[in-house]
Amino acid sequence: MDISTNATHYFPTSFQAGRRVILDVCGDFGGGTVTPGYKAADGAFSPVLKADGNPVTITSRGGFELRVPRSGTVGITLAQSTGAALGLDVIAAVEMPAGA
Repeated sequence: MDISTNATHYFPTSFQAGRRVILDVCGDFGGGTVTPGYKAADGAFSPVLKADGNPVTITSRGGFELRVPRSGTVGITLAQSTGAALGLDVIAAVEMPAGA
């Protein structure tokens, strides 16, 4: 998925709730900041949080693993960018049983 505007962008494919996915963000951030997250039960964007309770933000390529919420929708928010040319890919992780 290509992203070039400051806004919240949800990946067009829904995923099964509770499954683990990997968000892969790459490209030219245009000086902006990306916050990975998902669509919460109330329809609002919820950021991925660090252990200290603050949102995860990045200014260059990165990957994030998260559990899919009940909405089945994950995405990112791009802010303060001028001329971004980002790529967002979301991959369903293969979950193996313990010891496999």
